[in-house]
Amino acid sequence: PFPAWFVMSPEGFGFIDNVLVIQVGWAFLNIVSKFVFIFYIQRIKDLYCNRLKTKREMSGSGTGNKIGGRHGAMSPPDFEFNGGMVPNYDDAQAYEQNERERKKEKLGAIVVETMSFLGMAQ
Repeated sequence: PFPAWFVMSPEGFGFIDNVLVIQVGWAFLNIVSKFVFIFYIQRIKDLYCNRLKTKREMSGSGTGNKIGGRHGAMSPPDFEFNGGMVPNYDDAQAYEQNERERKKEKLGAIVVETMSFLGMAQ
């Protein structure tokens, strides 16, 4: 609307010469643009709140999966390296437990992202 109004005003081709009509037109366009901006910011805030609610629903009491950060990002794994490329695990059971937790984190992040995208956070 702004380029069309500019072309019709005296700054453009000058199709409209009435000063009152020009001033009312600019005022109307400015009000519309400000409301569009406010609605856009409100939409961004609502999406953020939905994502935050979904993360809280997934985390429950705060124990369990480690979903956090930005956009449901997962925390890095909690194992130490012993100087080589292989993690230092005492036995195979600890390794399996760590793998289950990592898979749970990945699944949780996917669920959070999907629920946020669909707007299903309560």
